Amino acid sequence: MESNPNTAAVVNPAAAHVEVEESPEAPDAVLVSRAAGGDDEAFALLYHRHKHDTWRLASFTLRDQHEAEDVVQETFLRAYRSLAGFKGGPSARAWLLAICRNVCLDRLRQRKARGFAFLEDAAGLEPPAPAADVEGRMDLHRALAGLPVEDVEAFFFVYVLGLRSHEAAAVLELAAPSTLRSRLTRARTQLAQALAPPPPEVGSEVWGVFHTPPERAIVVAHGGTGAADPVDVAPPEHAGALVRFFETLEHRIPAGRRVLAVLGAPPRPSVAAAAPWIAHHPRWRLRLSSGDRWRRDAERLLSDGDDPAALDRLRGSEPFVWTPGP
Repeated sequence: MESNPNTAAVVNPAAAHVEVEESPEAPDAVLVSRAAGGDDEAFALLYHRHKHDTWRLASFTLRDQHEAEDVVQETFLRAYRSLAGFKGGPSARAWLLAICRNVCLDRLRQRKARGFAFLEDAAGLEPPAPAADVEGRMDLHRALAGLPVEDVEAFFFVYVLGLRSHEAAAVLELAAPSTLRSRLTRARTQLAQALAPPPPEVGSEVWGVFHTPPERAIVVAHGGTGAADPVDVAPPEHAGALVRFFETLEHRIPAGRRVLAVLGAPPRPSVAAAAPWIAHHPRWRLRLSSGDRWRRDAERLLSDGDDPAALDRLRGSEPFVWTPGP
């Protein structure tokens, strides 16, 4: 079969009918060899086999899904032009991901970016948590954002894309696999600490419960040095009752206390309203929690307090808003 000079056709994502004569499960090395000899269908099968992982890497790195699509095309065009030099063993996956990473780095340099800009939305990341676990995704993204870039890369290639250690080390151009293992150990250790359920703060006090489903929140304050004083920034008129509740507590909780608001799996509009308010109040933090976990946390915290009536109301079915004392 003659080689097709139009390489764009080789990576046509619409070519879902592509087959290889002997078996569509032919090893990558066989497909690369055939493609190097001019078999464009073999290369198209390689594309369909590995396009998803290259897109995930590009999207994860660049945080732009449309640019990621361009990177995938450029990755496979570069691969097509260098088929003769493939020495990647039975699988072309790590080879293609290495090309993809270099394309991404070129684009980041063109942006004059300072290294990888990971995880403001992490579109290419599929964390090891159910899709409905909003809290789990937020906690994982936040934890990864706090890691060094090289540790995030190691975590992504091994635990998200599933590369073997030696493959990930090759993609990352590491001379020794032990370097990769060290990065993975650091990532696992820090992620385990970041994702562990937080223990109750020493000296924490419950300052309010907002239980009007579907909106539910418990507000806890605790002492600590360096906490910001209360901020006098009024919420917008359309902020809703939950944010107005936070605003009330902001003026009641003494200065020098840090504040945590735990929301029980609220609807998106509630998060959209609460997040910018909390962003303007530096002593506040916001955490999302599943319904069952939120209720357990609320019951535990209220059980430690001096107002059994609030605990009884939480266990009932009627909506209520509670703050301690008169």
